[in-house]
Amino acid sequence: MADPISLASGLLALTTFAIQSTKTLYEVIESFRNKARAVRELKEELQALENVLQSLQSTLNDDDQVDLSALKLPLLRCGEACQAFAEIIEKCTARSSRDKTSFRDWFMLTYRGKDIGSFRNVIGAYKSTIAIALADVNIRYTTVTTQLLRQYKEMIDNTTSDLQEILQQNDQELANSSQQGESPSLADLNDPGPLAAEEERASIERCLDVCKRVANHLAQVQAEIVASVTNRVDGNKPAATSPRSSPAHIITSEKLNDCKTGISFTISELQLLLQDANHRIEKLLHQSTPAEGLDENDPRIQQAPEDLESIRQCLAICKEATEALTKERVNTFGDVNSLEDAHQIVVATLGDLISARRVSAGARSKQWLGQMSDASLQQLSKDNVSSANAATTKNPPSKTPDDGVHQNRTTDEPDITIHPKFNGRHGAGRRLG
Repeated sequence: MADPISLASGLLALTTFAIQSTKTLYEVIESFRNKARAVRELKEELQALENVLQSLQSTLNDDDQVDLSALKLPLLRCGEACQAFAEIIEKCTARSSRDKTSFRDWFMLTYRGKDIGSFRNVIGAYKSTIAIALADVNIRYTTVTTQLLRQYKEMIDNTTSDLQEILQQNDQELANSSQQGESPSLADLNDPGPLAAEEERASIERCLDVCKRVANHLAQVQAEIVASVTNRVDGNKPAATSPRSSPAHIITSEKLNDCKTGISFTISELQLLLQDANHRIEKLLHQSTPAEGLDENDPRIQQAPEDLESIRQCLAICKEATEALTKERVNTFGDVNSLEDAHQIVVATLGDLISARRVSAGARSKQWLGQMSDASLQQLSKDNVSSANAATTKNPPSKTPDDGVHQNRTTDEPDITIHPKFNGRHGAGRRLG
């Protein structure tokens, strides 16, 4: 018998568990053929979640050295949430059948006090957090364009905003729970207590931690670029000629600074919300008694810390991603040499800053260094091929009328027969042997 899934399980096992739970929930919803908009949107979110989870699974299979351990709790809570919601749907849709849907059953369906729309938002936050963590892997180990970095930054901002909204909802649930002590009803099998809300908060905060770590990575890249550009500035040159004054550097720095400012403000707001919520949680726990319906042995209460920790990890992932995106990127060229009559192209097409040193070229050589678009690089290649062909055919050899054989003649050398099959090629075309 396989061991139950827990935080002690491996990251790949947790990913597989989340994929299976997501598929199961989707199949349960699909079997009822419900056409309500909230249900359709939930199905779409589940499909998107499954795609992201499969990408994570592929990444882990391809490289087991990638450190994505921060996703363990979000993956566990995501899988458990989908698994539990599938069970709730089966229990609460008593009047629904595979061919006939009861609107009342689906309208009353809730998961830990959340309706279908709110549950979809939670699932979407987990999905975006995992996507952000995967994006951070791409930033660290592959080449990405500045446009892609902007897309990552927008994704992080949206995810952080979603997590903040979920935390605000949890705060409201905590405020309401202080005045309610009755047991959960049949229509709401998972009515959250204070600790259940705390568990979910922990999960969101975990996502925020991941975002923070990625944001830190971006800040590090930005610092490296600034240092690289500073080292290349000649102290004897006027400030107007400094590379730091280039339009590319100015635009990049301004955008990254704006990004960091917005992220810092958002993180500060989230931290204040968490502090306030934690204070209310402690107050509720000290004031609550078993008579008020807060039994410490309740399984829902036992699972509460995991939900909260998962939220914290999701928020951390968002913060890390944001910091990673604020880092500037630079392409460094060094020790680039070309000999005589050489054609050499060393360019970047990613839109990043350029740093070059110790570059030399031989006599009659052509050398391109710097930054250009893919289209410009392709056109440059075509132009060079055309120039080479034109130089080869500029002075074609003479052709005798009797045998159709091309000949090159000089005053100091004997006649050399040039065979037609060597026409247009370099060299005289002499036969060997």
